[in-house]
Amino acid sequence: MAVYQMDERPLKIPMEYNGVSYENVWRVAEACWPKSPADRISMSEAFQLLRADPSLT
Repeated sequence: MAVYQMDERPLKIPMEYNGVSYENVWRVAEACWPKSPADRISMSEAFQLLRADPSLT
């Protein structure tokens, strides 16, 4: 609840231990974080974006 109320987010880690970038995943996460539901992407959209990311296969 404190994260929501204080609008805090986790620190961005630039690379996974194996050198794979988290950039696409991070953008999807950020799109899910707005407080207003109208400003967030849907879970269906998030799933599609993650599914289309070749670094996750």
